[in-house]
Parts: sequence; C-alpha cells; structure tokens
Amino acid sequence: MIIIDAVSALITRTREHASRSGIGPTCLALVLFGTLFANVLAASETSTLESRYNKHLTCAVYHRMVAGSFKRSGKGILAAPALDRMTAMIEKSEAMSEALGNDKAAYLSDWSETLKRLTAQINHNYKNIRQLKTRYQTRCTALQD
Repeated sequence: MIIIDAVSALITRTREHASRSGIGPTCLALVLFGTLFANVLAASETSTLESRYNKHLTCAVYHRMVAGSFKRSGKGILAAPALDRMTAMIEKSEAMSEALGNDKAAYLSDWSETLKRLTAQINHNYKNIRQLKTRYQTRCTALQD
C-alpha cells in the first residue's frame, strides 16, 4: 500500500511538472518505469540473497546431522567429510547472513530453527537420517560446486 501511495504521489507531481515544463507523456512513462524497475530489482536481489542464505544454512545443518548420525552409529571416521562440508557451508551462510544485515544472534536463531525443522522431518530419530539424505543430498552437493 505504501508503494502504491508513493507511486500515486510521484505520478501527480510528475504530471504537474510535465505540464509546466512541456515534457510529454513519454518522458513521464520513462520516469515511472525507471523508478518501479529500480524498486523491483532491489527487492529481487534481497530475496535472491535471502533464498541462497536459507539454502546454504539448511545444507550446513543437514551435513551436521549426517555427521552426527555417523558418530552415533559408531562410524566416526565417516563423519569427517560431512564435517568439512558443514564447515564450508557455515562459512558461506555466515557471510550471506552478514550481507543481509543479520548479527550472530540472528544467525544462531536461524540455525536453531532449521535444526528443529530437519529434526522434525526425521521424527526426532537419527535412524531416519535417510529421509534427509533423500531430500537434501543432491541439492547440497550442487551448492558445493
């Protein structure tokens, strides 16, 4: 609603200015298009970064849970690659979080929420880790490249 009011006010002011200065409707249309395009572009860049942040954070938590599953089943040696992937995803997601203007507390809160969501997906049982692997393994491998 705020954007609509702002555009409406801009149209009114531009029309008044155009009628006084002799600028035609084509110029008015270009000014409005440029203003709207800049706003849409800025919004899409933020949402794209936010989307990438959420994907990297989810993959970091996924790799942490895979490593935890290996450790719980007595296969700790297999946890090392998952921990390396987790560390790489944490570094990327922390950088994105900072770019979005989040502080460390917000990042940890997002981590906690993501961990709860993924834990619920396996019904709070690490024996069901295969469900996460089916859902996230391909996605997370693609993000690493």
